[in-house]
Amino acid sequence: RLRASFGIAPRRVPAALLLGAAFALCFWSHYVGTPSLLLPALTCVLLGGGFWLGGRPGARAVLLPAVFVMTAFPIPAALLNQFIYPLQIFTADVVTAMLNAVGLATRVEGDLIFREGAIFQVIESCSGVRTIETIVMSSLLYHDLFYRSRLQSWLLFLLAPFVGIAANLLRVIGIVLNPYSKFAAIHTLQGLVMIVVAVMMLAALDMLLTRILPADPPGTRVRSMRPLAPARASVLAVLAGALAVATLFVTPWKER
Repeated sequence: RLRASFGIAPRRVPAALLLGAAFALCFWSHYVGTPSLLLPALTCVLLGGGFWLGGRPGARAVLLPAVFVMTAFPIPAALLNQFIYPLQIFTADVVTAMLNAVGLATRVEGDLIFREGAIFQVIESCSGVRTIETIVMSSLLYHDLFYRSRLQSWLLFLLAPFVGIAANLLRVIGIVLNPYSKFAAIHTLQGLVMIVVAVMMLAALDMLLTRILPADPPGTRVRSMRPLAPARASVLAVLAGALAVATLFVTPWKER
């Protein structure tokens, strides 16, 4: 899709603004010792490069990977704390209700689950935030990897957090019922298994939506191929190389 945009007049102004922002973010990231700022810098490079190589169609072609990069950006602690504890309480309450519903006597107090003399605490890593993040990231890939319609892609994206929550509830139930969950290795293994289960749940949901929703009209994904203008590619390569070399000479800020 990016190559199909080659030959189209570049959008110089947005390309310059985005690449300039990338340079500023990259230098600032090295100066203040904050590697996470390199993620929005990379996003700006991708979009700016798309505008430079293929105009608006070029930027549209790299929009998804540019946005996907930002899903790795760490959530600020002040924002994360606003919903991570409510998720812990919600998980403890729902798991207790589900176990009691099938006849397994369980009691909950805050984020603590009591069952058969054992106490399980729903800590931050069991709140489901990581599982939700992983499934949301997976839902973003479906549109590009499997050529889903925009409606189906949006539905998967909006339903992905609920899939993550459901998978995390199953994980906590497994921890409560597994007599060996007190071992850290078993605990970690259960988390990894439930990530796989969550992705499979998302795939099952995608299959269901595929049966219900209309497919994309045939031929909408066909794109022509055009040669790349060597001059444009050379300019972009030189800028990227100059940025990489320049960051080697940035002196990190130190408090005096």
